[in-house]
Amino acid sequence: MNNAVRWIDGFRRSPSMVVRRIDLADCDPWTLDNGAVMRPDSRFFRVVGVDRGDRAQLFIDQPEVAMMGFILADVDGTRRVLIQAKDEPGNKLLTQIAPTVQATKSNSDGAHGGSAIPYLDVFFDPSDNQRVLSDSQSSEHGERFWKKQNRNMSILVAEPLSAVNSRYEWFDLSEILRLMDVDFLINTDSRSVLVSTPWGELSDPGRAPFDGESEFHHLLSASFQQEDDPLAVDGLIADVQVARNRKRDPQDFAPLTEERLSDSSAREWVRYIHVSSESREIGEWTQPIYETGGEERLALILARRRGGLVVLIRLSEELGLRTHVELTTTINNEPVAPVLERLLTT
Repeated sequence: MNNAVRWIDGFRRSPSMVVRRIDLADCDPWTLDNGAVMRPDSRFFRVVGVDRGDRAQLFIDQPEVAMMGFILADVDGTRRVLIQAKDEPGNKLLTQIAPTVQATKSNSDGAHGGSAIPYLDVFFDPSDNQRVLSDSQSSEHGERFWKKQNRNMSILVAEPLSAVNSRYEWFDLSEILRLMDVDFLINTDSRSVLVSTPWGELSDPGRAPFDGESEFHHLLSASFQQEDDPLAVDGLIADVQVARNRKRDPQDFAPLTEERLSDSSAREWVRYIHVSSESREIGEWTQPIYETGGEERLALILARRRGGLVVLIRLSEELGLRTHVELTTTINNEPVAPVLERLLTT
């Protein structure tokens, strides 16, 4: 068994988080106020409804910019990454691999009244012997979150920092990357940070990205080394900008009722939970949690071209995106042409 898998399994076998369902009346300090589920201090997030004509779609309204970041270090010619075994009540199997820092502004500010976020100062105030590898903003799921943004960062430090507790551990970055296809192991925020880090920085020093023996490794390596087509890139950016600039009707919030919030026959609904935890910043809390029915299906279709690979992507307009339109996977939970259906099932 892989070292990182064994490490995470240890936490899963002895869970330190207990989640139980409660009623809204027991979810203090959360209340249904003016048609939205929120706290009196307006911190963390609120659940709102957005009018879609035929229904009120539920969104998590969290205008804060969350910090997601990995700390990396080179040790004896090997690039290592400081990962976190993070328990979250909405996670499948509770514990998953998370970035070194994964925190909303409310968490960072200590709005919960609990302990401070470890390593946060590394990202907000990096020292001279630390190099910022990437620093970019991304959106959250545009059909679940309302205008939410995350700041994704990767920082290379001169020497590995000490793990502050058993929930943090250094692993070879190559080991973590090889686990990307393991179900429910590496959380979405980790994936977002890694994919937004320059891929040339995700390899051991002096080693090229995608340095493997399989045909897929060779194709990825060839694609990575191919020169960009400026006309194609400029055209893609122009298409995105045109789509974003298209005039749209303003979106109105729709007041929510307890009946709509609890309607599990709808596409999305809300439950309320009480969480006890030995591993988080506070020992217990209550919160609403967003639920949907069924699985989402995302697929990215690749094809060989000029010795490398090309990818079929598309423009996606999602109601909750701050920019309205972003590039997304070939298939994103929407009906697809029969030829794509055949590709998915062969």
